[in-house]
Amino acid sequence: MAILKSIDGTPPYPIKIQALSGGIASGFFALLLGASWLDFIAALLTSILVTYSIHRLRRINFNLFVTNIAGGCIAALAAVIFSTLHPSISLDKVIIGAIMVMVPGVAMTNAIRDSIAGDLVSGLARGAEALLIAISIAFGVGFVLQSLIFLKGGNLL
Repeated sequence: MAILKSIDGTPPYPIKIQALSGGIASGFFALLLGASWLDFIAALLTSILVTYSIHRLRRINFNLFVTNIAGGCIAALAAVIFSTLHPSISLDKVIIGAIMVMVPGVAMTNAIRDSIAGDLVSGLARGAEALLIAISIAFGVGFVLQSLIFLKGGNLL
């Protein structure tokens, strides 16, 4: 029991380490989708910005879904700014790479595991939470992109 308490009491990694590692992972996700090295850098910087923003919002006790909507908005807005500054940057690959750090992969895996183990209520609850998180991320990205399309009167780029 003492070992479990020592593991539970371990402090999390500093936000700088979390942001940098998440940014690197996001950049490589963008590369997996066929992005260029310039897209890699844009996804890395966007993900770092998203990670810092979400960390700040959670420190002031914002709801999980609101923080994910804000994270999606920030990812889309930063990607649009990068693609406007340098037109060869692929908007879709940067956005997808940047939001990968917010995707509820562990929650989806636990939902499937619980359902297979026979804990249907727990599996359904975890699955619903993962679905709501994914919807909130998509809402944030979609809101920014649709708003910019509306403001520009047509094509985003």
